[in-house]
Amino acid sequence: MPSSVFGRAKWVAALALLCTGLVSSTCRSAVTSATVTADAAKVSSDVTVVQADQLSYTTIVVPARTALQQATVKLQTDSAPFEAKLKADEEMWKPMLKTDEDAIASARQADAPAVASAEQKAAQAHQVTGKAAAAGAQAADTELRTARQKQEDDLKPLTEKKAADESQRDAAMEADRSAMKTALAPDIQAVQQATLAFDQAGLVVTKLDADKLVLTTDQQQLQADEAALQAATK
Repeated sequence: MPSSVFGRAKWVAALALLCTGLVSSTCRSAVTSATVTADAAKVSSDVTVVQADQLSYTTIVVPARTALQQATVKLQTDSAPFEAKLKADEEMWKPMLKTDEDAIASARQADAPAVASAEQKAAQAHQVTGKAAAAGAQAADTELRTARQKQEDDLKPLTEKKAADESQRDAAMEADRSAMKTALAPDIQAVQQATLAFDQAGLVVTKLDADKLVLTTDQQQLQADEAALQAATK
């Protein structure tokens, strides 16, 4: 037999239902008026239990559900301006970062022809043979290094500015999130507590369902026994 209250209730209901189909064999003896009276008393007792469960549902489950809904709505309402500020701040930084990216792309593009030309000269110089080949290759390599260094030097302050802007944006966004977390802490706690209370109230629903099943089964048994008794007295 199950150990919990609700488990026993469902087990009893299942057993009673099984007995309903086996009235004439293993679970029941011959039906008498006393049997029907006992069935009726059991149904009456079941009704009392179910009514008590329904009262508990009204006084426990409904308020718990309402409290959870209200806490959730309050959290959503209170978080809305913070979320709007987060979105607005994120949008505010986009143009600046786009400008940074465009500046980097423009600088890279401006230096690209010189780098490409130097790369071509270096490749051609290394293909030349003869006495002047080594000197020409060295000069071409120097020109290539110079072109690449210029591009790197041109890009460095721009990439550093972009990194600094991103860092500043991240700090601002983190400050927004921190303020939001602090301000909404009571609301979040209220939702957590309301959720726990509603989960605990769910036990009332489980018990109500189990007791309704017992009531239905006993009502069916009563009807079967009444029919059997009526048939036996004809």
